[in-house]
Amino acid sequence: MRDAVRRTLLVAATAFGAAACAHEGGGGAGTGAPTAAAGPRPVPVIDAAPYRRLVETLASDAFEGRGVLTAGNEKATALLEAELRAAGLRPGAPDGTYRGCFEQPVALHAGEAWLEVGGMRLEAASGALAAAPFSESGAFDGPLVFAGYGIHDPDDGYDDYTGLDASGKVLLVMRFEPREADPKSPLNGEHPSRFSELRRKAFEAKARGARAVVFVAPPRPGETPDKRVPSPEGLEAESTAGIPVLHVLPAEADSWLRAAGTSLGDEVAAIDRDFASHARALGTARGAVKVEREVRRLCNVIGILPGHGTLAGEAVVVGAHFDHLGYGQAGTLEPGVHAVHNGADDNASGAAALVSVARALAADEGAAAAPRRAVVFAAFNAEEVGLAGSSAYVAAPAVPLAATDVMLNMDMIGRLREDKLVVLGTDSGDVWSRWLAEEAPRVGLTIVPHGDGYGPSDQTAFYAHGVPVLHFFTGAHADYHRPSDDADKLDYAGAARVIALVTMMARRAAEAPVRVAYRETSAGPTMAGDSRGYGSWLGTIPDYTAMSPDAGGGVLLGGVRKGGPAEEAGLRAGDRIVAMAGRAVGNLYDMTFVLRDHKPGEVIEVTVERSGSKVTVAATLRSRDDMGDGGSPHGGDPHGGSVASSGGTDPHGTGVAASAPAPPALDAATLLYPGEERHLRHVVQLTFAGENAEAYWAPDGKRLVFQARGEGVPCDRIYVMDVATKAATPVSSGAGRTTCSFFTYPKGDAILYASTHLAGADCPPKPDLSRGYVWPVYASYDLFLLKPWPSKKKGTTPPLVRLTATPGYDAEATACFRDGRIVFTSSRDGDLDLYTMDVRKPAVVKRLTDAPGYDGGAFFSPDCKRLVWRASRPAAGAELDEYRALLKEGLVKPSKMEIWVGAADGSGGRAVTALRAASFAPYFLPDSRRVIFASNVADPKGRNFDLYLVDPEAADPAATLERVTWSPEFEAFPMFSPDGKRLVFSSNRNGKTPGDTNLFVAEWVD
Repeated sequence: MRDAVRRTLLVAATAFGAAACAHEGGGGAGTGAPTAAAGPRPVPVIDAAPYRRLVETLASDAFEGRGVLTAGNEKATALLEAELRAAGLRPGAPDGTYRGCFEQPVALHAGEAWLEVGGMRLEAASGALAAAPFSESGAFDGPLVFAGYGIHDPDDGYDDYTGLDASGKVLLVMRFEPREADPKSPLNGEHPSRFSELRRKAFEAKARGARAVVFVAPPRPGETPDKRVPSPEGLEAESTAGIPVLHVLPAEADSWLRAAGTSLGDEVAAIDRDFASHARALGTARGAVKVEREVRRLCNVIGILPGHGTLAGEAVVVGAHFDHLGYGQAGTLEPGVHAVHNGADDNASGAAALVSVARALAADEGAAAAPRRAVVFAAFNAEEVGLAGSSAYVAAPAVPLAATDVMLNMDMIGRLREDKLVVLGTDSGDVWSRWLAEEAPRVGLTIVPHGDGYGPSDQTAFYAHGVPVLHFFTGAHADYHRPSDDADKLDYAGAARVIALVTMMARRAAEAPVRVAYRETSAGPTMAGDSRGYGSWLGTIPDYTAMSPDAGGGVLLGGVRKGGPAEEAGLRAGDRIVAMAGRAVGNLYDMTFVLRDHKPGEVIEVTVERSGSKVTVAATLRSRDDMGDGGSPHGGDPHGGSVASSGGTDPHGTGVAASAPAPPALDAATLLYPGEERHLRHVVQLTFAGENAEAYWAPDGKRLVFQARGEGVPCDRIYVMDVATKAATPVSSGAGRTTCSFFTYPKGDAILYASTHLAGADCPPKPDLSRGYVWPVYASYDLFLLKPWPSKKKGTTPPLVRLTATPGYDAEATACFRDGRIVFTSSRDGDLDLYTMDVRKPAVVKRLTDAPGYDGGAFFSPDCKRLVWRASRPAAGAELDEYRALLKEGLVKPSKMEIWVGAADGSGGRAVTALRAASFAPYFLPDSRRVIFASNVADPKGRNFDLYLVDPEAADPAATLERVTWSPEFEAFPMFSPDGKRLVFSSNRNGKTPGDTNLFVAEWVD
């Protein structure tokens, strides 16, 4: 295998070696002076075998995930030091060694914590009390006051501080928020609002003069009360809230409230009923907290390939971080699982690539023939805890930053797909786009460019100091920040091509007579975090040397974004923001909370410390969208990264702690995201507001039937659209809820759909989300046939024929293109199974599936010989018991569904995906073999879906999985036109308001 990989690269070197001559240089529109070379330098030959061995070593269990709290981190440091020394590099650290070391807070240790209320003292040792990870250390005392949920949200009509003077008080505050499981709640009970964040609540309390906050989890029906509160011991260090913050068991808080004539449960019920709380005095409280932050000496590994001639005093930096998440530190996407997170792609792939580039450049025989800049190779530590290693490097660089020409960063380069390489920072240097266009084809790569130099990896610290940067990245995947990111899943031949490209770019930068010119873009931030609030943006650049978890006393600025509100207000590098809108700002979290509370267009005062004095300026906040931010509803981070583990966001919009780039912005001209042109072109938007979904073609390929809900329409209704004119006509009466419409085949003279209207004209109630996200399977759904369609008599409503009358759920019906028989889902036999029916004889029904679990959303293949559908197969035991209990209430949890195929008679059913995600809406391609479907497998938070292809008939279907759409938003319900040339799908892209789901049709390219 390794020999085959090497032969592939040797062939590539020969095949691409005859590329046209490219001129080097910087300065002005890519018109730099030519080099002395008469033609392009050869493509470097990268031996993938030693590269693979190094990745496998770094990503082995023996290195313990290279977490900053593990001995494996030091083992990785020593190994990379030996590798750079063996490559012939000189030591590059300021002290003359290979190690550039720095002090980093890495973990918390719980010291003293006690609380006394009414003469009864609680100690942390009892398990009933613990300090919060972001607690300030210190003693406190004062009147104890119950403050509800500690939320201040006047815009939504809820404020726990109404009538409460919090100054000097110790506040008892409930976690979560009012009506947390009520979709109709003004705070949006379907998803936690930004006001429920614990740090946010502590910020509100501190801003009002509270001396301490004590959090308690309110009781929920059916939940077993907690026996212990979690200790902060061993957690990652983070900046403090500025006041002591503790957690207490519900039983203790309930006893305090009962002494005052109420109870925790009574207060929850009253607030849910009235959407208002009333402060209650609970006596006096005093206590003390001590949280110690363990500081460790961590080291970057730095080696230098010396320069030559007139350029020797300048440098090119090639970097990659080598740390990862250990046994599952903050940032893991499998919290609570104690397992080695080997981080093969993130970022053993980049660290090993750093060594490969060093070997290639050190062995370059032509390197000494002409002037050349030094090349600094930096293996950064502690990237996963806030870019700490690269921040330490820029504070003490091997070559002064003023003499550093460029920085090339490799972070997650091990999973190349479709020859597409994402490169961030392409607008940060004047010649980057041209150089990449000239070099990438020589190794068979297609570049997916992202212009902004800021991004969630180590290049950010360099770009903030005026250095042009590039960040190479092969894409996000389902194993990111999970124990499953293992070495056997990497594409080593693909990585070798990426390494070759990075080597060529480093070589060009090192040898170019003219330095690459720095470009500062005015685009908005690449990353925007998890909760964007109003989307207000100030346009500041943090000083990355001051991003320690212990950083406090304001927010130090490394600069301001060109054309942004901060620059226009007169803010500049070196300013330290200490107050905004009249509220003290102690750290990034505080700054975030202030920005979330103000809308774009508002003018706020910003106070900074500058040269020993305080200066106050007026800043007009702006929307991130106005600044070109292409961020997604989930913050643009496919990994869910943010400033710290508590879910905060970076008010600067730079996403300092994640490890992969945000999805790109939509191209308004093509309605496509970069990467989607492979299968889609000539996209046309068909609807423009509301929720429009499940659009399916008529046999003539000229009409669509779909369901929609817009303003004034309380629940889904069925419509027919003329695709050419985009004119839509309502089909269903508007009574009840309707879903899953489909034209009958082969004539298309009737419309099939499910409706609840016989159970009443009102919409059926929304599901109870108190036990998590669920789908309702209303027993009132039955199948109906609207025949004929269109009506033979103009202006009249055609008759509606009822097809099912059995108790339970009947819906999700689709038809065979050839003979018109239908397949649908029903609970008539006690489970959710597939059935077929001839609509001419609706009493004759055949059951196709009988395994416990949900089988639904089935479609025939174009030749009607096969079926594809979504299915869940709960494991026997608690999982199956939960499924059956929910089904009795008319609910299912859709979080784990796989794609299944089988014969049209129900035989031979088998799963063709094993993604452990929510995969649904499958549809056969025109070849009756491959399947397109929607899945949230690429989004660790499970919110966003994209379209994928899979070949169920391949020997290994998983190996054929191909991503079709690359949107940071919802994409689903694909269906091919009868001629197989067009694809209709539903998407959140290009919506007028967030959450709009519209219909799009595109030409299909196979």
